[in-house]
Amino acid sequence: MIPEFLRNLRELFGTEARDAAVMARVAEEQRKRLAAMATDPIRQPYVKRIEAGEHWQDADITFNIDPTATNVCEHLRPIEQLMRRSKIDLRIAPVQRILANCLVNFDKLTLAMKFAPSVAYIEPHIPDRSMLDPH
Repeated sequence: MIPEFLRNLRELFGTEARDAAVMARVAEEQRKRLAAMATDPIRQPYVKRIEAGEHWQDADITFNIDPTATNVCEHLRPIEQLMRRSKIDLRIAPVQRILANCLVNFDKLTLAMKFAPSVAYIEPHIPDRSMLDPH
């Protein structure tokens, strides 16, 4: 026979009950967040996107909808503004960086814009991709 205090501990720390409680709390917080966003005409379009599976933090939404917001150095601001004018979603990244789900043709970009000599483009190595894949 299992003593009662051990049964209580097992129930308290059991993963199924804990996971269900956490998921219920997260779902309720998300429901409240989306309900509040649905009343804001500027943030309302993000409700459907989030419901469809996109991950948008409030800070990223604020950054993306503000045409004057910037998170890069002055040398890269023309590119950031060009991306905004092209309706590319932008998100904040640490250390004066932005994230954008797009492809950049740096050769064509350098023909269209003049950059300081210190500006360069480096294609990051992605470990799961073949080195023969195009950049």
